[in-house]
Amino acid sequence: MPRPTIIATAGPVIIGARRVGSPLRSCAAAAGVPWITVAKWLRRGREAIASGHVSEVDKPFADFAIECDRASAQLEQVLRARVLKGTEEDARLALDYVRWLDGERDRRLARGIERARLRKLGADATLAEAASKAIGAAETITLTLPASVSTPRTDGDDT
Repeated sequence: MPRPTIIATAGPVIIGARRVGSPLRSCAAAAGVPWITVAKWLRRGREAIASGHVSEVDKPFADFAIECDRASAQLEQVLRARVLKGTEEDARLALDYVRWLDGERDRRLARGIERARLRKLGADATLAEAASKAIGAAETITLTLPASVSTPRTDGDDT
């Protein structure tokens, strides 16, 4: 079980690094925390928030997730403002930005569709495995060679 004291010491480092533009993986490295641990903290905090009831044990994780998401949103806001400021002087940049936004929406949609497809494949595979086990338990198939193949020939040489 993660210890909230680690979040208390590493959390501000991660959030501070995120506010200045570092990717989350780099933020985790800067704090000396494995990326998978940070991902677990965020997941646990977001799940606690989504449940509507944040226990005392989950409060540090929820607070970390809120602050981390807030830092990411502030960073995105600053970056978008800079891009939009740049579009005042360069119309081509504005067009590129709009294309990128459209592509980002398409990529998010494609990722969602792919995740749904993989979930369905996983469910189908589970059903197929259960069916094969049920069939295997119900009957056993035995294959035998026809007599013409399994008996030796007596009418000539084996060449």
